[in-house]
This record gives sequence, structure tokens and C-alpha cells, in this order.
Amino acid sequence: MNIADICLDLYFRKVLGMSSLLPPPSAYKILSATGHLFRNFRDYSCGYEPGALFMAYQNLKDAGLLDSCQIKEVIKEYLRFETRFVMENIWLRRQHRQHVMQSFNQSDINNFKKMVCRENCVIVTAHFSGLMEIVELSRLTGCPATLIAANTMTQPWSCATPVQRSMIMLYRSWMNHQPLIFSDEENMMEKSYNVLLSKKSMIVAADVPGYKGVQVPMFGKSLWVPAGPAIMAWKCNVPILVAIPWASAFDKPYRIFLRKIPASNDMNAVMAKIFEYIETVVRLNPAGWNGWLYLHRMVAQ
Repeated sequence: MNIADICLDLYFRKVLGMSSLLPPPSAYKILSATGHLFRNFRDYSCGYEPGALFMAYQNLKDAGLLDSCQIKEVIKEYLRFETRFVMENIWLRRQHRQHVMQSFNQSDINNFKKMVCRENCVIVTAHFSGLMEIVELSRLTGCPATLIAANTMTQPWSCATPVQRSMIMLYRSWMNHQPLIFSDEENMMEKSYNVLLSKKSMIVAADVPGYKGVQVPMFGKSLWVPAGPAIMAWKCNVPILVAIPWASAFDKPYRIFLRKIPASNDMNAVMAKIFEYIETVVRLNPAGWNGWLYLHRMVAQ
């Protein structure tokens, strides 16, 4: 790790470790002054390639949502959301149930519980700072869902970035109580089918790079996206529940954008509808979306 990453790692472990003892919104106060620090614009990678913030700037610019000055502020706000994500991972590791519940709008918790406990489904979410809290919320509301996740635990600790270390520690703590299927596992889809056929739900983030399943429109571009959520829903005859946590600011409670999509054998149409909803939420507050760091990797050439 470079000097900036070493400082960020210490900040995540020591400073956030102390701040996370507080409940929200008090825990978020430190993020205003410090949540955007210790990232080098040229070299910072988060968990992707170095220069991820530069690519986020370019992707925001290409989307045409903001001018140059606004983009710089949005990236700074994004980093506060990223720091919030790491802090909330600490809550999940320590199983601070009340902290998790208080980070959401109560009426949205009630609506989410009604929808996930009514019938099993494929819960589709996206890479916003509340992603892992949505997974935990499904468990706390009595309807746990199995998460499909990228296996950051294959990354050697000495090579892992501070954000990746946060994920490694979270997944290690989840092994005892949160069902996980890693995307590099053999027979991943078959394991997912078995979960759904046992009348339990799956949860997966759809906005991931590196998959050429189907092409969908987003921000005026054509993106390659995985078709897995649509395939699982169709094969197992269960609906898709789009459940995306977003916040109007880094220190505000999460709202949960909820929409249901019936299973269909038209994979393109289903995934296009999912990404229409993801774009809708991103537009509510562009700073909350991690996808700006890798959107260029999803664009169909």
C-alpha cells in the first residue's frame, strides 16, 4: 500500500472503529470533515484499478448530469458515502442491530419487510453505500436472503486495499450467520436455484462490470450487464424485487426504492427495466453510487 492507503487504512480501523460506537445520525458527523480524506486522485483504486476517481470524473462528465465544479463536489460527497459504507460494515460485524435499523427510514423498513416476507424472490440491488445493510436488513426483518458476492477473500491481506480489507473482515464475520454464495464458486447458478426452490430469497447487485450477458441502456449508453437475476427468476418462477438503498446526503437515513418485476423469459427486457430503475435512483443523488468508478468498463464497444 502507498502512504495514502496506509493512512486510510488506519483511519478506517481506528477512527471509524471509535465513531461506529455511536448510533446514527451522531456517528455520521465525523464524515463531513474527514470522510473524503486520504485518497489520491491519481492513484486511488478503491477496489478497482488505480485512477478510479479520475475515471469517475470522466464517467460523470460523459453522463452529462453536472458541470465540472459540481462533479468535483459530487466525488467528494461520494467519498463520504464510501466511508459511511466502511463504518456501517463495522456495525454489521459487531451485529449492532439498532444502529442498522436506525440508519433507514422506518416506513421504508416496514414496506421492505412486507414485500420480502410475502413471498420469496430475487432481490436485486445496486452498489450504493447501503448495499450490505440491505442484506442485513432482510435478516433482521425475519426473511434472510442468500447474497451472491464477489469473493474479496481471495485477495491476500497484504495486497488488499482498505475498502477490500473492510469487505474481507465483514465476510469472515458473516460466515456464521449470513448465507453467502461467491461469484467464483462452481455451480453458482445451480446453488442459487436450489435456494429459490427451497422458498428462500436470493440477493444480488446487478451493476457489476466484467459480464457480457445482455445489453441495456443507461445514461445514453449501451452497457453489458449480467443476465443472472432475470435467469434465476424465470427458471424458478419467482418475481424480482428491486430494492435499492439511497440517501439524499451522506448523513441522512436511507430510503429504499422498491419495485417488483414479474419473471419473464425476455431477459433483455427484464434487465433493461432493472437498469432503468437503477438509473432513476442514481439521478436522485449521483454521489451515492459506486458505479461511477467502473461504468466505463461496462460500456459496449
